[in-house]
Amino acid sequence: MSEIAYKQLHQFHCGALAFPERSSLVSICPHGCFVCVSDRGLLLYDTKYYLEATGICKLRRDKPLPDHKPNIVVSSIDPIIWTAFNSDGLILAVLTSSESRGTFANLLNVVDLVKSGSTDLSNISRSIRVCGGETSLWRLRDFAWSPTDPTTFVVVLDSGAVRLFNFPPDGSKSITLVGQLSATADCRCVSWSPKGKQLAICLNGSLSTANGIVQGPLILQVDPQLQQKRIVPLGHLFESNHDWKNSLPVDLLWTSSYNFLLAIKQSVNEVHSDCLTNVLYISTTSKSPEPSAVSFGNLSSHMDHNKVQYYFRFLGPNHVIVTLACVGEEVIVLKLPTTSGSLPQVVMSIELPADGCAMSMDVGVLQNKTDESVETSLIYFLTYLSNGNICPYLLNSNDQLNLLNLNNPKLISLPIPKPVVLSTTEKSPLNTPKSPTLISASNNNPAVSMMMMMTNQAKQNVITTSVDSANDQHRVSEFLPVNTAICSGNSSSNNSSSLQSITSSIPLSSLNKISTESKLSSSLHKNTITNSSVNHINSVNSTIVPVNKENSIHQCKTPINHLVIYHYLNLYN
Repeated sequence: MSEIAYKQLHQFHCGALAFPERSSLVSICPHGCFVCVSDRGLLLYDTKYYLEATGICKLRRDKPLPDHKPNIVVSSIDPIIWTAFNSDGLILAVLTSSESRGTFANLLNVVDLVKSGSTDLSNISRSIRVCGGETSLWRLRDFAWSPTDPTTFVVVLDSGAVRLFNFPPDGSKSITLVGQLSATADCRCVSWSPKGKQLAICLNGSLSTANGIVQGPLILQVDPQLQQKRIVPLGHLFESNHDWKNSLPVDLLWTSSYNFLLAIKQSVNEVHSDCLTNVLYISTTSKSPEPSAVSFGNLSSHMDHNKVQYYFRFLGPNHVIVTLACVGEEVIVLKLPTTSGSLPQVVMSIELPADGCAMSMDVGVLQNKTDESVETSLIYFLTYLSNGNICPYLLNSNDQLNLLNLNNPKLISLPIPKPVVLSTTEKSPLNTPKSPTLISASNNNPAVSMMMMMTNQAKQNVITTSVDSANDQHRVSEFLPVNTAICSGNSSSNNSSSLQSITSSIPLSSLNKISTESKLSSSLHKNTITNSSVNHINSVNSTIVPVNKENSIHQCKTPINHLVIYHYLNLYN
């Protein structure tokens, strides 16, 4: 059975930002970089450069890196509200939105971007106005790339309209509108099927079908040309449960052929914009689209505003990472069922820093350029906090393949330039002088980073793999490399590898052993299953998540003899 571990790395500040109502402000590229949005525009960071900086920094993990600069800055006239890399990681969609100009999808070739360096968005992008002339409802509700076709994407506008686009990758022709649904459908959110063969569109309005007009809420399944395939009605399901009655769909993730994760909000007080939120696991069958559902109590919330957005991100084929924007204080890891009739399990809760809530999140992989086998990849996720900080985490497992998408694109080498040097008149994001504790290391000499790290190994940190840490008063999370196979290596034979590792002889018996199995915080907070017509999960029992975190701690079942440390990550202060 797989165990998942995590380690919080140093935060870094990327600038102030007025967060839009719906947004995606941080995105990870599979070719060794990530982007985030700030008041300065679009910021691109070299992942390896960041890992080297955090690995040699002597500050505690809950202290931010001082003055960590982006490698590329792309300015924009209009505010950037959404970023997303396509399935092969070579095209970056940057969506901008303003009342005067509407919403644009700007497509950037990633190779051209890193070659050009810092520039203006209009100089390097292919743009299309996706709002279509709506005057008051031009904002964006949702955006999604096809997971298998790198040239197809879909947008949902605040008007409720859905538009599906395609473009030639060589730029020989303009971006083409493949199809659309009108604003009367009142689309709320979309999600592609894992294999990209269909698109799920969650509607709250009316839809014209061959059998007449159908009324939402419902999930419409269509092919990549927006041709109807199936309808999953949600109205009766919502009305049958008091906690879901009159709910509005918010965010959607298509997890398997007949299952979805659906976030909903229920208005409590229209005057004060109070609302309750829930996340439902919706199940159907091949014979009937009538759904049944169960809610996750630890993903529900009571909010005093209508700005509701859940971030669902796949972690390999069988896990999903979830957080709630604006009020999210933790990131939840769900293990999806592999058989019909089973329910997802909460296997980990990662507490975020106390000085900021999650505003955006993404998950990605850093592949080894000298060894492209998936077993040597680093898995990480980024949270964009309300204080303007990016907070990264590493993830690991003794079954690493279970956390990886085996269809990752072939790695290319991006010539990412050195970090941007701020002018003397421009203040640094932290508005502080460079710290003497952060010593720069050459990108081409990882052995220097390893020597710096080993010199700084003076004090052992507590390492944890579950909800709590022994030093929880500081809310510092550490990374337990449970997969010794991917972390071990011969440091004398391959010093040029950026993902090479060294093995320490410190036994794990001296460290905390905390399991993150499903028994940690088992499946669901509420044992409530609403079934409209099918009974295929009636016999399944869900386990209540322990309220007392101490009850969630179990001894690790998998023996690990050594603590393995990546050479560019300093696990000690």
